[in-house]
This record gives sequence, structure tokens and C-alpha cells, in this order.
Amino acid sequence: MAQVTQAQKNQLAALQREFQRLQKKLKAIHRKTGYDDLAHGVLALEIADHTVEETLEHTGLGGEIQHKSNPKAHRQAKQWYKIVKGLKTKALNFWKLIRARIWKPL
Repeated sequence: MAQVTQAQKNQLAALQREFQRLQKKLKAIHRKTGYDDLAHGVLALEIADHTVEETLEHTGLGGEIQHKSNPKAHRQAKQWYKIVKGLKTKALNFWKLIRARIWKPL
């Protein structure tokens, strides 16, 4: 794994500051307009910032962290995913009833 040179660290730090600056500007525009898709851009910049941060924290240029499998966490994630899918299906069915005006509130 290649080592990060000081010049590369400086470039990454500058890039991280730029991500943070853009993130602040995008958040401000999002607050003013209320346009939800701008929140996706904020999230993308947060991910980019995190990626650079991880790279700077680790010795390798790629910033890779060795994977450790966790079967219990994997099973839990699958269960949560099934729950979310079930709730989504129920919500969509409920929405269809409302739109068809079959369901009447109490």
C-alpha cells in the first residue's frame, strides 16, 4: 500500500476544506429554497468529506480498513430490511385506499 506524501496530505486537506465550504453553501441554499433534492447534494459532499478524512487518518493512500465479517449484524440488517419493505408495502396499500376514497377517517 502506498504511503501518502506530505504534498498529497496537503492536497487532500485542501480538498476536504473545499467540500466543507461547498456543503455549507448548499445547506444554505437548501434552507432558503426548501428543495429536497439539494439535501442529496449535501449528503454527497458529506460522504466525499468523510472519504478524504478516512484517507488522511489511515496510513495508506486508499485509506482501506480491513473488513471483519459480522454475521449477527448481517442477519439483523436483513431483518430490518424485511421490516422496512413490509412497512413500505403496507403504506403503499394504505395510500391506494385513501386515493380510492375507500378508507374513511374516524
